[in-house]
Amino acid sequence: MTLLAETVHQLTRTHKVRIPGTEHPAQYADALPLLEQLRMLIRGTGHGGQEIGGAGGGSKPPINLRALDLWTEITTTVNQGWPGAGRPVTQSVPVGFKLRAWAEHDPENVRLTDQCLAWAEQITRAIHPVKRIDIMGTCPSCQCTHVMNTDPETGEHTYNHALTAYTEPAHVACGVCGTTWEGQAIHHLRGLVRGPAETASAE
Repeated sequence: MTLLAETVHQLTRTHKVRIPGTEHPAQYADALPLLEQLRMLIRGTGHGGQEIGGAGGGSKPPINLRALDLWTEITTTVNQGWPGAGRPVTQSVPVGFKLRAWAEHDPENVRLTDQCLAWAEQITRAIHPVKRIDIMGTCPSCQCTHVMNTDPETGEHTYNHALTAYTEPAHVACGVCGTTWEGQAIHHLRGLVRGPAETASAE
């Protein structure tokens, strides 16, 4: 199975995912198609259409606009690119069928592969947001304490701590030099990171 076929399968078909925390041996469970999970996320519904995250009293949860924007991007791209584009009956054809037909028609399409990988990652992040924690201290690799980020739309500059811890997958990364720490290296990092007071006294 090509990377494109595998990714399209995850987007449009029920597939197996490893249960977190199981490694030896790994245990797997069935997961709904990512596109279906994205549709449920738009309306705040769980498996079987059950509403989640509502305000109580029968009120419906608000529409997830980010999920809706992603769904619109996916459906627009697929509707314009799949082999049956332009035919009168295409409006009634499910987007998952169209995407599979497109991938089967052009299995070596690098651009489509990259696009599907990006969609799968975006949907996964929307469903399971990655938690991040800023770490106060100095990066032991580049000796920086902060990193400057620039908003591409407004040009506004913001300063954040150079070191950031992420939960999925568990690792620490420096936003300045790009050094990452995983596994046991994270525990060793605790003894290497100098706090604000230590940094000031060393300068």
